[in-house]
Amino acid sequence: MSVFSERLTALMKAKGFSQKDFAKKANITESAISYYAKGVRTPSGEVLDGMTKAVDTTGDYLLGS
Repeated sequence: MSVFSERLTALMKAKGFSQKDFAKKANITESAISYYAKGVRTPSGEVLDGMTKAVDTTGDYLLGS
């Protein structure tokens, strides 16, 4: 797992989001969330922005910067 996927799944858990709930809130597909959570993919800037707003964090934190 990548830093990104670990932090994403931890924040989703802390906020009580299922992948389905999070996908809806971040305005992306469930399958995309699955790839990100497994560390298979890293989101584009636009997608990352929606994700950070959904879990109230920064892109730098999620990406481990």
